[in-house]
Amino acid sequence: MLKTLKGRLALLIPDVVFWRTVQGLEVAHSTRNSPWAYSPRNMGEAIESEGIGEILRTMKPGVFWDAGCNLGYYSLYAAKLGWEVYSWDLGQRAVELLNMSAQRNHLKVVANQTAFTDRPVRYREMDSAYAGSKVTFDPNGSLSMTWKDAAAKYPAPSFLKMDIEGAEIDFLKDAEFRQWITDKGIVLAMEIHHPSSRYYLAKWGKGVYFNTHLFVLPQTQ
Repeated sequence: MLKTLKGRLALLIPDVVFWRTVQGLEVAHSTRNSPWAYSPRNMGEAIESEGIGEILRTMKPGVFWDAGCNLGYYSLYAAKLGWEVYSWDLGQRAVELLNMSAQRNHLKVVANQTAFTDRPVRYREMDSAYAGSKVTFDPNGSLSMTWKDAAAKYPAPSFLKMDIEGAEIDFLKDAEFRQWITDKGIVLAMEIHHPSSRYYLAKWGKGVYFNTHLFVLPQTQ
């Protein structure tokens, strides 16, 4: 109920685009969807604090998938470093802002406004750019894009970053997904939200924790 109230109150705020510099990139933000970006904090810390920036710089640029990209900090930074970037987010506004940023910085990012899921699901579309948004199932809603759909449409990633607010558990339970990651030698960086995720990660037995909530599966090939 509190979350619903916050969402309704947020609608009273004008949706105006403003720009912040992040790792030398001009990134579009929204007064309605990203008020936290008003803080004097160095926004580049968001990239460096989780170690993903270091991974992007250390690896030879290849194909980067950003599942749950939000405003696209990682997508834009990867593109700046020479990666071929494909991104997914639930929020229409998030994808709009990411595309604006990519255009402003003369970068190519293929952004998909859809849920990135393990199995096909129908879900309620969102027009916001809120970080932390979760899939709301709706039998009459839009059809998600599964990892298999993405793999059939786009080049396989050498690095997959996933921040999908608890839905990571579905991927971790999927033996076929785990085998695909292993066979392709994909580096997987996954933000952990679901309480059971650590059990399945331990069962998989191939990864390491970079910090308190990010799981990284090193390259196997």
